[in-house]
Amino acid sequence: GRVGEKLYSEEIIALPLLTWDGSLERERMALDRYGFLFQAYEVQYWYYEILEMLRKFVMTSVIVFLYPDSPQQLAAAFMVTLLYLYLFTKTQPFANQDVDRMQLLSLF
Repeated sequence: GRVGEKLYSEEIIALPLLTWDGSLERERMALDRYGFLFQAYEVQYWYYEILEMLRKFVMTSVIVFLYPDSPQQLAAAFMVTLLYLYLFTKTQPFANQDVDRMQLLSLF
């Protein structure tokens, strides 16, 4: 809408606004540009890459500053991993079952 156009024109947001007008050409362009972020996932879990990046950010950046050099830091990391493991086992978001299995094994 108009707000998005204003934010893009003022360079507040970096991604150009794409509207789905049914044009296969525009959809193909969007998939070519941004498809690597969500094509590995089932359609209903298109957002899962965002969750994965958030998990990695928390595990590598946030937890480092949380209770430095203490057992609580380890406990916090363990809780983040358990939460993500729970979400992952409930959804199994990848389109390929082999990738689901590999991701599950990597969380242990």
